[in-house]
Amino acid sequence: MARLDTVRVRLAPFFVFAVAYVVASPPPSIIAILLKCLPIACLCGFVITDTLSPVRHSNLSYRYNIVIIAGLVLSGIGDAALVYVDDHDLFVIGLLFFALAHLSYIIAFGWRPVSVKTLFICFTLMCIGYSTVYQGLVKHNLASLGGLYSVLLMLMGWRALAGARLTDNRWRLTKMAAPVGAIFFCISDFVLAMNRFYTPIPSSQVLVMSTYYAGQLGIALSVLDRDFQT
Repeated sequence: MARLDTVRVRLAPFFVFAVAYVVASPPPSIIAILLKCLPIACLCGFVITDTLSPVRHSNLSYRYNIVIIAGLVLSGIGDAALVYVDDHDLFVIGLLFFALAHLSYIIAFGWRPVSVKTLFICFTLMCIGYSTVYQGLVKHNLASLGGLYSVLLMLMGWRALAGARLTDNRWRLTKMAAPVGAIFFCISDFVLAMNRFYTPIPSSQVLVMSTYYAGQLGIALSVLDRDFQT
């Protein structure tokens, strides 16, 4: 519990920089890249300090933390590229790095339990979302890459939700971190895709970034649940 008492303090810089970027919404520039990536850098620091803490980690929890850090780093690179969201080539680069980030999170969350029901729900939602923006993706020559990204995003959400095991007898609040984070991440990407490839959404930047940072926060906080399991 003592470690949990320090979480709010350790995450204070993340909240400050995240709010600063969402409120400022600066135009594309080096300053915008720095300000956008700082919250993710703070989350990297949070997971790194957890990994290096004196608390005894199992090999599995240590591996989990390392893969989560990899996902955050890849996301940070994607963030930098997507500052110039109207540049097609940089948008593709950003999409590829986020695809790799989702792959990292999938590896971290693992493949057990399977939960076919959860997979079916996630797959259905993915199909609805992808079909909605499909024509816009075709127009921008992104149908294939967008499809691949959608599959990886869906798999990430599925593994986060299925792995929570919220119905077992060892329920903990920290179990909610990864699934809630994954849901926010999916909402962020859906709003971004709808705004860019289907129809303009009012205050889309605020919606995209606030849900995105909430998603990454949840995924970063999931390392605490792994600590409880050691």
